[in-house]
Amino acid sequence: GWMTIKDVIAGHDETAIIQEAERGERAALAAYEEGLKGPLPPTTRDVVERQCGTVRDSYNRVHALIEP
Repeated sequence: GWMTIKDVIAGHDETAIIQEAERGERAALAAYEEGLKGPLPPTTRDVVERQCGTVRDSYNRVHALIEP
């Protein structure tokens, strides 16, 4: 939803949309990394580590779109 609002406000500025996507992925990645610092049951840790890896890959792809 936020991306749609941002798109309308920014006047369909692709750079602004990509920057917002990068910000969101960065925030999600930080939350996963913070969660992995604490104690988790082994099966939960496995799931969270896999999800963190997926979010990291997504962040890296989006971040590469805004690098010169």
